[in-house]
Amino acid sequence: MLADGTARGRFGGDTAFMWVRDQRPPHGSVEERVRPDHGAAASTTRLHPYEPVGDFSAPFAIGVRVPGMTSTLVHDGDDPASGRYTVHLMDPVSGAWATWRVEPGADAHPVRQHGARRLFDELAAAYQWWDGAGRPDHTRFGVTVTPGGQAVWLDDPARVVA
Repeated sequence: MLADGTARGRFGGDTAFMWVRDQRPPHGSVEERVRPDHGAAASTTRLHPYEPVGDFSAPFAIGVRVPGMTSTLVHDGDDPASGRYTVHLMDPVSGAWATWRVEPGADAHPVRQHGARRLFDELAAAYQWWDGAGRPDHTRFGVTVTPGGQAVWLDDPARVVA
């Protein structure tokens, strides 16, 4: 910590965050949030979920650029080996959600989005940013915390990410 109350440092190791109880988003199941009666925008994507989640640093960068988003993967039936599943992206605060359906061997995956945020679009843009930045390892990111707020940066405190 510096004399002016500023703290600065890089992320390292197996980085994870734990919400303070009063700051945690409200709980709720997928069934409570993703409802068939919601009008949802439909599209398709060639982006497979393994791409943005297969490397520890990709979901780290996505989490920095898409605040408040949670995700849940739900396999069809009792057999995860079937390869059929849906990724649910949710923002518990705004109520926005997206579903990302995966079928084995499919070249394109259906996406549905509902609410004030287009969570899949945000995730895809964050993944493209990370990929375009050369797929930086999470240890290249840092955070500066001041009495007035915080900022996450890449390589240098002057390169604020979010």
